[in-house]
Amino acid sequence: MNNDTGMFPDKGRRELGFLERRGRVPATTGLRDLAIPGDAAAGAPIPARQIDLAEIWRTVMKWRWLIAAIIVSCVLAAIILSLLVTPVYRAEATIEINKESMEVIKGSNLQPMQMNDVEFLNTQIELLKSRSLAERVARALNLANNALFVPNQDAPQAARERAAASAVQNAMTVDTNGDSRIVKIAVESSDPQMAATLANSYADNFINQNLERRYEANSYARNFLQSRIAAVKAKLEQSEKGLVQYAQQQGIVSIATGATSAEGSGGEQTLEGASALALNSALATAKAERIAAEQRYRQSAGAQATADVISNPMVSALTQQRAQREVEYQDKLQVYRPEFPAMVQLKN
Repeated sequence: MNNDTGMFPDKGRRELGFLERRGRVPATTGLRDLAIPGDAAAGAPIPARQIDLAEIWRTVMKWRWLIAAIIVSCVLAAIILSLLVTPVYRAEATIEINKESMEVIKGSNLQPMQMNDVEFLNTQIELLKSRSLAERVARALNLANNALFVPNQDAPQAARERAAASAVQNAMTVDTNGDSRIVKIAVESSDPQMAATLANSYADNFINQNLERRYEANSYARNFLQSRIAAVKAKLEQSEKGLVQYAQQQGIVSIATGATSAEGSGGEQTLEGASALALNSALATAKAERIAAEQRYRQSAGAQATADVISNPMVSALTQQRAQREVEYQDKLQVYRPEFPAMVQLKN
């Protein structure tokens, strides 16, 4: 642009003329012819142009049909796309995950290792996202035969089951609500009824899977205890057989008393056993009578010896002499001291 006249140079005019001769519309640069004073050419600031609303309105009215055509085209395109795109529905099922301690043996303090809340919740979420649960849901709803999840129904049954499990697993997401134990199971599907069915089936199968896992743990503990009990019982039976063999080798006779046993059956008693019991009873009675007779004999012998001693004349004379010496000692004690030789002789 020429700084003096504000017009394009001749070269620009020749180019525009060339475009007009070829039948093309020259490009509009949006510039207007301006007369720049000398101060502006020297670098003085150019004042900002103000927005002319009237000019904008005239431009809009000039191209109103083009603008209207663009708006209508966009609306029609949006409507067509919304009609062509398959709608996706989202269904949610909410479950609460609680940590429950498992009692391995009833009435005992044996408990499995416990995890903290964060670890337990993360473990349950991973179980919700697991492939095994997705396969369980697919089998429960028979999705292998559903064309919505497996379009190729001519594939083998195993392939269709794997495809159905993959589709179910991809359609499911798990959302947690902060630090709470509430977990949301969300399922997206083009069929709203199927989305709701999948969400509910996921929740039901997750609960059933936890119950089965707990039952399997209890069953494992029960089977382990039963196997140990069977082993101990076998050892006990072997020990009893050894005891019976030892008794037979040593001639030890085991006599049943006829009382009811632990199995509820009474014991059998042979003639030899009855004779042995009678002899043992008679021996015990004889021992008791002998002990009683010996005791009575000793008591009577002691009493007879006491009577014989009292009736002996020598014993009586010695007793009388002892009494006389005691009286003499007491009489002399009033005159002499106990250390006097005569007193000591009387006392001895």
